[in-house]
Amino acid sequence: QYITHHPVRVLVMAAASHATLASDRRLIVGLGSASLDILAYVDGFPLADSKVRTTHVTRCGGGNCANTLVALARLSHPTQIVTKIGGDEIGAEIKRSLCTEGAVVGSRWLLCDPPTSPAAFTYVIVDTRNGTRTCIHTPSLSELAPTEMDASMVSSAVLLHLDSRHTAAAAQLAQLARKRGVPVSLDVEKARPGLTALFPMVDILVTNNSFPREHTGVVNDNPAVALATMLTKHCVAAWVAVSTLGERGCVAVVRTASVPAAVTAGTATEIIVDGVSFQSLVCPASAVHSVVDTTGAGDVFIAGFLSAIVRAWSVPEALIFGSRCAAWKIEREGARAGPTLADLAARYPDTELYVAT
Repeated sequence: QYITHHPVRVLVMAAASHATLASDRRLIVGLGSASLDILAYVDGFPLADSKVRTTHVTRCGGGNCANTLVALARLSHPTQIVTKIGGDEIGAEIKRSLCTEGAVVGSRWLLCDPPTSPAAFTYVIVDTRNGTRTCIHTPSLSELAPTEMDASMVSSAVLLHLDSRHTAAAAQLAQLARKRGVPVSLDVEKARPGLTALFPMVDILVTNNSFPREHTGVVNDNPAVALATMLTKHCVAAWVAVSTLGERGCVAVVRTASVPAAVTAGTATEIIVDGVSFQSLVCPASAVHSVVDTTGAGDVFIAGFLSAIVRAWSVPEALIFGSRCAAWKIEREGARAGPTLADLAARYPDTELYVAT
């Protein structure tokens, strides 16, 4: 059953310092990638062995985790990233962008390598005619080490978000978070070394349409079946999982044991997978006025979804909120063009406003 015309609440945060927000446990910590995107916009993707001219070129911050944290910061959450950045000029640019875009409260956990170590960067070819983007990524060779993780990194957090990078360190920090009752969310795009060690510690799983099918071997017309199988066989502690489906929207499964608090009555369909009951929800993509750049759309969706979950909204509300955030970003250049709460309130007149004092 599809979610349609469901009102979404937008929480308008009162002016407050980062310290105040952190003290009332609204801080969201992320461990993962931070890089630089070099975006080349072209009118049609080039053929092999051809030459084309760009319409324009721009540089902006990138990396899944960093993008999500910047989007969360724009949604009024204080955020802090745990990452390792190369010590070259690109690394310095990455660090500046994280600080100026609000993705960090200070830079205590921005670990920098020596100047001889290159930072991660990505060439992005944005085809404005067809609305696609192609990423050519050069990763950093440095990994966060488990010994660099510290309980203080999550001591004030309401959520720890992982993007499947630095898996050994991520597993260590996730263990520290769970010991303190801090839930863990995981963004998965593809198989990576050490990834499966994270699965048992995940409370919230967000992935694409292909990974659950590839990892579980489940072939079914309903993407919710493979997604639910991820929860029965791998992410056994997770209560919710979401797959983004591009222009088709997204699908979520919620363990029925989490209902009714997590799912609004009348919006879900029950499915049984491996003897476990799930509520399956499908949310259409929010309307996009004009496709400008899809880079980072998934990261911004995740930010909207997590923002709503942290604020204790229902899963249907969270899916729509995430979809609206992604639609806003797609109409703008760069991976970090997520909306503010005021942007969303102005864009969607059906939104109810709540002021937190």
